[in-house]
Amino acid sequence: MIDRVERYESLERSQKRGYATEAIVTVAFALHDIPVFVPTSEEESCDMVVGIAGRFRPIRCATAYRKSPGTVPFETAGGRRRAGSDRRGYDGRAPLFAVYDPINDYRYLMPAEEATSETMEIRFREARNGQRVGGNWYEDYLFCEQLARMKGGSVYGGDGEGRGWNRQIDIDGAGYFSP
Repeated sequence: MIDRVERYESLERSQKRGYATEAIVTVAFALHDIPVFVPTSEEESCDMVVGIAGRFRPIRCATAYRKSPGTVPFETAGGRRRAGSDRRGYDGRAPLFAVYDPINDYRYLMPAEEATSETMEIRFREARNGQRVGGNWYEDYLFCEQLARMKGGSVYGGDGEGRGWNRQIDIDGAGYFSP
């Protein structure tokens, strides 16, 4: 049976992996009753706009990939990598990144101003030298926790790993349980 990572890697073009990531992120927002709006043009600086706490927030989706044991990077600049090409960052145009990590099956949500200029690495294992300061730790960007903070609520239960959606979220005292 093909696992999730092999399935992602078998998608022939990065554009197809991007479409799969956008679908996974859309479902993640939908499971939290967040409206998702999709631009009609692929030339837009965001992949979707979501309505959170009465505000529309443009989102740029990204797919993390395997680089080294303990980290997964994702691209934070648009455009193609070619000699002499200008890769543009998204800060100011899409204030949030929604990242899907097919290696660990995590979803992340992070402000664009916290992302590095072209590629950002999210760390999910301790560095060999034991350094913890300055690492972009996955716990800081887990989708459910970041979303709850943005909505002004708190997160209870779940696996604490950003996987699946079996966690209790209490937003505005509603006691909403996501399936």
